[in-house]
Order: sequence, then structure tokens, then C-alpha cells
Amino acid sequence: MGVKPKRTFGWFLEHGMVYLLLIYVIFFFSVGGLYPFNTFGLNRTVDWLWDISNIRFYFPFFLLIYLLGSIVLTLLKRKTNKIIALLFLLVIAMSTIMNSFGYYEAEAVLSLLSMVVFVTLFFKSLLAKKKAV
Repeated sequence: MGVKPKRTFGWFLEHGMVYLLLIYVIFFFSVGGLYPFNTFGLNRTVDWLWDISNIRFYFPFFLLIYLLGSIVLTLLKRKTNKIIALLFLLVIAMSTIMNSFGYYEAEAVLSLLSMVVFVTLFFKSLLAKKKAV
């Protein structure tokens, strides 16, 4: 039996991004839901036409991609870069904060930035040498 590594926040940034993202996804959907602060329904002026013009699907879609990508990295036993992972978590947290305060343009920019940072994190982890088990 080997000695288990100490489970610090740094360990989770390197080895357990899937756990951090799972906590974030649960928090995101329990607090904000799929449609935070959006209204949708029937447009009465055009009779039975649905008005769903202000629903933003991209951030929950990005969260699903982040979670699946982290699961792939965990299954491949790849180690992530601490600094890029921390930057990624900060960007998605700022995106959620901007959404909650109603700054939707800033949220869209931060969501796209989070996608770029995650792709960088993902491919840097895939191209790095495999960690020793």
C-alpha cells in the first residue's frame, strides 16, 4: 500500500479538476438554474409565437464541455498546470458573477475567454508527459 497524497487545493488543481468542476456545475445549476434571470413565454402580439430571444445557452453548454474534458483528462491520468487551471476557475467564476449582475456582454466575452483557457489547459495536459502512477 502506497502513501496517499495530501488532498490540498493545489492537488485538486493538478489532479482533480473534474471534482472542482462538478462542484461548480452543481453550484451553478442549484443557484442560477438553466435560465438565470431570463424571461420567456408567449409573444402576445404575434399570437402563438414563442419568445425565447433572451435565453443564453452557451454558458451551460461550455460547462458541459469543461466537465467532459476534465473527465477525459482524469481517465487518461493527465496532470494539469496549476496556474492555467486557477486562471480557468477564476475566469468562469467572473463569468458567473457578471451574469448575476446583468453584464451579459462581459459574461459573453469571459465565457469565450474561459473556452480559450480551457482548450489551452486541455491540450497542454494532453501533450505533457504522463504522470507516474
